[in-house]
Amino acid sequence: MFLMYLADGDIAWTTALANASRFDEASATAIADGLSSAGPPCRSCPAGAVGGRRVGPEYSVWQGMRTRCGNKNHVAWHRYGGRGIRVCDKWSCYEAFLADVGPRPSAAHTLDRIDNDGNYEPGNVRWALPSEQANNNSRNRIIAYAGIADTVTNIAIRFGRRPQLIHSRLAQGWTIERAINFPG
Repeated sequence: MFLMYLADGDIAWTTALANASRFDEASATAIADGLSSAGPPCRSCPAGAVGGRRVGPEYSVWQGMRTRCGNKNHVAWHRYGGRGIRVCDKWSCYEAFLADVGPRPSAAHTLDRIDNDGNYEPGNVRWALPSEQANNNSRNRIIAYAGIADTVTNIAIRFGRRPQLIHSRLAQGWTIERAINFPG
């Protein structure tokens, strides 16, 4: 079987490569290597239902994770599949994914990789709130101030400063100490 990406971001499987007009070579290589969305979803994972029951929001999260890592045309692919981030083979099955990560605690929670450079695999994902996930971002700047190493935003908040003000001051070349201690 071959993976085919549809215009709406959904994933489809086909037995004939000729039928996959949007199929790309990078995806074929990833499948052959056993990486990123390898193999079709398990038989108990038909679209919209699993094991005879309707799927919840976790199913969309699972699909999104697989698409970001495997679809070269996805808008965020450069931050996931393009950086080498893959989905483990075990999670080609939705039920295996759900068994490992559990139900989403609330609508505000999103799937977060603990090691931002690591793959989507057991032990490296969690459900996190946006504020937690924002701190686990490859674009964050970590600084050390008063014996604490943390993100600029967290340091600013901890010392009663507006994060954007501290970011702006640091971008202008201020020292960390001056950016935090200077009134304003």
